[in-house]
Amino acid sequence: MQKRKMPQVRGVRGCSCALVPQIPRGLVLETRQKILRIERKEIAYFKFIFEACNGIALVRTIDAGKGIVAIHVAPGCEGDVAEILKGLEKEIMMEDARENGIH
Repeated sequence: MQKRKMPQVRGVRGCSCALVPQIPRGLVLETRQKILRIERKEIAYFKFIFEACNGIALVRTIDAGKGIVAIHVAPGCEGDVAEILKGLEKEIMMEDARENGIH
């Protein structure tokens, strides 16, 4: 199995959104959702990258057979998520499922 490096977020070790203060219990914040199609074999790796950046985004598999995933981005973390996605585009096939009429 090939060993991979975690994509860098502007030279920051880890993700800067992990430094966001704890949100008070009961406070509801809206997330931004992005639907992507990625290579099926890369779904677990894709999820792992965002899990490693605690709190930056939640990745949910919508259709594993088609490689459709949803990313729910935490408020204020849009820039970090965009940079991670930019880094991941160099490693795995990725396309916006909504723009391409896939989902």
